[in-house]
Amino acid sequence: MEQNKSLYSRPELIEKIKEAIARSCATIEERLHVANFIMEIVNAPQSVIHISVNKILGFVSYTYFFVVFDERVNASLENRMQKLVDRIYDRIMYDFFPIGGLLIYLFCPEDYPLQMGEINQLNELSDEFPGSLLWGMASTPTSSTPMLRAIVLATTFPEKEDNDIEHIENSYERWKKSRKVQRRNRRKAI
Repeated sequence: MEQNKSLYSRPELIEKIKEAIARSCATIEERLHVANFIMEIVNAPQSVIHISVNKILGFVSYTYFFVVFDERVNASLENRMQKLVDRIYDRIMYDFFPIGGLLIYLFCPEDYPLQMGEINQLNELSDEFPGSLLWGMASTPTSSTPMLRAIVLATTFPEKEDNDIEHIENSYERWKKSRKVQRRNRRKAI
């Protein structure tokens, strides 16, 4: 609840986030959708690795466009984090281009905590990704169908010179190819 108070006691932050959302979203439904996801991140009750509203604001302020979506996998599955990372990858690869940054906030059931090796899979995505990656995590009560969930905020690159855009696109293409090879190799190993 304290996080809630600090956000609402700083109306200038709310206004800046609203401006960024309005720039990116065409309809009121889209704006509400994005705002709800951002509020869910900011107000995560059992935040293990918190992402502040200031970091979110910094993330969305200098971009042309951003989208927010969530992905879920059953938390009791083997290779659950890899499945979640693959789903995120699929969404950003085929729905958004070029990605300048990713903010990923994980919600993990208390009875199915993430292991260090699983978190390393997220770090591997960060190592391969040409843009910036910021992530946080909260634990959630376990339900009858425990789900590992990620809210993902993907941004485009900030305003760049033409030669910078060409460099960014080349980096992004190399990243896409390396991810495809890794996924193919992982499937062969299974």
